[in-house]
Amino acid sequence: MLRSMPRASVGRLVFAELDRLTAWTLIGTGFVCIGIARAQLAAVRFTIDQIAYFTSGLGAGFFLLILGLALLISADLQDEKFKVDRLRERVGSGKGSATSAALRLGHPLRNPAVLIGLTGAVALVTLGWWRASSGASVDDALAGPLFATAGLLLSAGAVGVALRRERRQLGQWRRVLLEPFEEDDRATTAGAIAKDHPDGEWTLPGARRSHRRACQALAFPDAQPVPLPPGAEPLEPCLLCHTEDMTDE
Repeated sequence: MLRSMPRASVGRLVFAELDRLTAWTLIGTGFVCIGIARAQLAAVRFTIDQIAYFTSGLGAGFFLLILGLALLISADLQDEKFKVDRLRERVGSGKGSATSAALRLGHPLRNPAVLIGLTGAVALVTLGWWRASSGASVDDALAGPLFATAGLLLSAGAVGVALRRERRQLGQWRRVLLEPFEEDDRATTAGAIAKDHPDGEWTLPGARRSHRRACQALAFPDAQPVPLPPGAEPLEPCLLCHTEDMTDE
């Protein structure tokens, strides 16, 4: 398929999928490191040598796996960011313009805090390998896996916090852009309720307030308003749709 594509198109495809290509390369390399470490563990007899291979091979392998998975998730978030930006262009509102400025933020994994965390993780994994390989006894070498585990936890925490923050921001921007359409849907629902039942009071199942036929509180998508039957026990009036009645009193 690549042979039939123009060279420029292949270049754009590789550039567009660079994060995913890098991620799968890191994941593959991580599995190779783990496989080599497993083979070396089976080939040596002394416990102190096994600790060194365990720390270096598995520490490096799992670090590459964490980084590769983070890049895959980050690539999906970048695609979502592109979709939200396209939605902003179609909406063309003032809120959308503010959202577009926020969408031009950098890559989540290139945040200085994340880079510092990953640098510290690499330092801890390297320190663990050095302690495991240079330990004079098994007790001294056992400090190596502890340092390597701390580095892996630090790397997972750094990228996890950054990706979760990015996902939360995308959700907030999406809600800002879709808010005008949701308000229109609620108004349309309220108008349909008013048309079907022009008279009487309404309420929600299990609620203690009564509403007018076009109250916005009845227009939410998951709301299931029901009319109050004649002679029913009066409920507390809604503060939104009965404001004029309370003012007259």
